Amino acid sequence: MWFLQERNNNAPISGPMLAMKAKFFYKEITKKDDFVASKGWLERRKSPHGIRLMTYRRETF
Repeated sequence: MWFLQERNNNAPISGPMLAMKAKFFYKEITKKDDFVASKGWLERRKSPHGIRLMTYRRETF
């Protein structure tokens, strides 16, 4: 849900940012600190959840 809200706001989300939020939400929900959001964890979730690499261009004035 957080990911979709951020994307709808056109916020850039990096892999490390996504891993950090996943760990945060896991800890909030389970009250445990034993989750590791590795690169493999992220790679396995990209396709089923529609996560893809995007390039953002910023306009300069």
